[in-house]
Amino acid sequence: MNAPTSLGNIGGVRTIGAQAAFTRTDLAVVGGGLFALALLLTLGVLQPRANNHGASCLNNLRRLSAAWQLYSNDSNDHVANNYGKAETVAEITSGRFGTWANNVMTWEVDGIEAQSVTNAAWVRKGPLDRYLNGKVEVYHCPADRYLSPRQQTAGYVRRVRSVSMNAFFGRSGAGPDATINGLNKFMPSYRQFLKRSQVPDPAVTFLFVDEQADSINDGYFLNRVGQDGWEDLPAAYHDGGCSFSFADGSALLHRWSSPTSMLTVKFERQSQPWDKLASEQDWPWFYQHAGFSKIR
Repeated sequence: MNAPTSLGNIGGVRTIGAQAAFTRTDLAVVGGGLFALALLLTLGVLQPRANNHGASCLNNLRRLSAAWQLYSNDSNDHVANNYGKAETVAEITSGRFGTWANNVMTWEVDGIEAQSVTNAAWVRKGPLDRYLNGKVEVYHCPADRYLSPRQQTAGYVRRVRSVSMNAFFGRSGAGPDATINGLNKFMPSYRQFLKRSQVPDPAVTFLFVDEQADSINDGYFLNRVGQDGWEDLPAAYHDGGCSFSFADGSALLHRWSSPTSMLTVKFERQSQPWDKLASEQDWPWFYQHAGFSKIR
């Protein structure tokens, strides 16, 4: 018996004999469906990736804070040193490695600071490393992929640190500066926390923060009372948000409101004055969590 020459239209597919062929309309429908599926898959992949970066960043800061607490437990309540730029370079060149962040982030490729940008070995010589089991990735936000053109040409993969410590914690140098007496080096009318027990409200006093790529240099994050602009600029890597951890070990992601809190990376040192919106919305939140504790 001969096979029929046509079986009609079955399920939107026109069949001829034992073979199937698509109409132009069918192809358009299928093509449109595939495009929509690809778009949904793209959106479904990219958004969780951004969220994962934020979650990973917060987890890194929690681990750093836990290491900081363990160090304090083993040091009679004293906290880790938190040196400025010149003091950090002195620690590296002397081989003491006595501050929590033994590096200075820069966009350059020459000199000791540039050498420290990717030097994981110097990080591991710091006081927190033994509580982190050598996991230097906790010092870096996975959303921070910034390298200057010169660093890319030189073959840099990534900078080793995205994080800085609140300037009100720890000694800021090995010399006889104000912090030896429990006073902030740049604001001596405010307390410097040399012990964990000295922090009035650990749950709302930030300890570590992701710092914007143009702003970060040493590990010492400073903004002063009464200033009219960011001195050290927090990051906005997570949909305009910045990761903070606190002296009690908790962490959160805070989203900024003002454009001057979310500057574009230009591979140069930046300091941007506050605008009205920033001073009204972003600065009050930062001020409330910065640990400003005035000497009475």
